[in-house]
Amino acid sequence: MMKKVFALLCVCVMAMAMAVPTFAATQGQVDDLAAQLDKNPGNYNTAKELTNIVNSDKGLVVDEKATNVMKNFLVSYNGNVPSVEKTVDGCKVSAYHSPAVGQPLDISKVSFKDNTLEITAQFAGGVQSELGTYVEVEMNTPIDSSKSYMWECDGQTGRAIVSTFGSGDSAYSTVSFYAPHFSTYVISVVNSETPAPEAAPAPTVLANTSADMSFAILGIVGLGALAVLGSALALKKRGAKN
Repeated sequence: MMKKVFALLCVCVMAMAMAVPTFAATQGQVDDLAAQLDKNPGNYNTAKELTNIVNSDKGLVVDEKATNVMKNFLVSYNGNVPSVEKTVDGCKVSAYHSPAVGQPLDISKVSFKDNTLEITAQFAGGVQSELGTYVEVEMNTPIDSSKSYMWECDGQTGRAIVSTFGSGDSAYSTVSFYAPHFSTYVISVVNSETPAPEAAPAPTVLANTSADMSFAILGIVGLGALAVLGSALALKKRGAKN
């Protein structure tokens, strides 16, 4: 009898474990962390959490707000001195990343063709900057900054910010973006008429429905397990009396 009860309790415990909710990162979390970092630009923990969030799900968009707050943090964190500054294929590239990486980002290729800027770069040994990397490329030719530009890498996308300075023959543009991670990495900044995807709207009927249901199931299963255990003990006592 007790073996059957034990087996039933094991099933109940497994059901309880499966009922515990898991939470995926959302675009709203990215926005909230960016807002927090905007209010407190020097908060290392917030910057690191924002980096971890966008690295956890390639479906999350690194929008202009997140790009700007990470730019401000990384530039300030490095004392306004780039971690690496290098001219590649006629373009000056400045990158700001976590000093803990040990070695600067190795930028091996910069090319611009058909409104697409491609950058190939990697850290030695496959390490990563725990704070991501802010990159600014000073182009040797002006780019139409009135249009929207996005980068894409390994299925993830983000906003690239294009600014143009000067006029006539002295005009030039800069393309800047925040890269959450690098690994033999190619970033394409593509001219796009389509704005960055927005976060899905929050449910309007029930808040945290999945979490509420999971905890409700957890409670029901737990009560059921206790009832079964109580019944088994009662039967055992009766058998002992008889």
